Amino acid sequence: MKRRNLTENETKMAENLRRLWDEKKKEQQIIGKKLTQETAAELMGYDTQGAVSQYLTGKIPLNTDAILLFCKVLGCNPSQINPNLTYLPASNLRGSKNKIESNDVIAYHHEDALPEGSLSIPKSKISFSAGNGHIAHYESIDDAEPAIYRSSWFQKHRINPKNVKIFEVTGDSMEPFVFSGETVLINLAENDVNNIKDGDIYAIRYGDDLRIKRLYKKLDGTLVLRSYNPEYKDEEVSPQLVAEHITIIGKVRDRSGPGKVNK
Repeated sequence: MKRRNLTENETKMAENLRRLWDEKKKEQQIIGKKLTQETAAELMGYDTQGAVSQYLTGKIPLNTDAILLFCKVLGCNPSQINPNLTYLPASNLRGSKNKIESNDVIAYHHEDALPEGSLSIPKSKISFSAGNGHIAHYESIDDAEPAIYRSSWFQKHRINPKNVKIFEVTGDSMEPFVFSGETVLINLAENDVNNIKDGDIYAIRYGDDLRIKRLYKKLDGTLVLRSYNPEYKDEEVSPQLVAEHITIIGKVRDRSGPGKVNK
């Protein structure tokens, strides 16, 4: 049977996929492995790399399931392949040791109703009260695309969705964990400075700024703020300064976004 020609939209999606593939290939690593068609096929659950090759070369049209699996491999947003799809992942690059799954991922057309069993979490901005600024104020960003999560994801992680906020990250201090322009989901209920877990990542108020840092607490109460980016040195904050200038906003429970954009 003669294979049909791709439509203009399908051809464009294949071109978008190939561009994202080439960009990621320069970084070499995905989930600790080199990016090859064979590795991608293994992670996506395909028996051979033939399907990966045919999608990349535009010989067969991309469907939503294939787009979601490619996005898991490449760490990108489905809208970067098909602009008609909206996707904000419950977690990036989650899966078993040898295979990634798409059942934690939601993709939907922006004109469709919210998928059953899912929740919409709006993006917010944060500000602090005058003076010592310990009280945080949150305001939803109405024109920003919300994040869509499965209700089961919150149940699995024992998080009350009423206690979460999503913020956009600025700056490069936490690369490659999260890049500037990406978003993080914060559980506001995990905000006790006396109960932080060493090495976990938190959103904190430091002065008038919202920062995302890996935290460690010394026996004397000194708080160590650590960045992922090795160009940034650790900051040590004394117990007195912690009490005066730092508030734990919440624990980072998820991140999403297209990753680094090469300009």
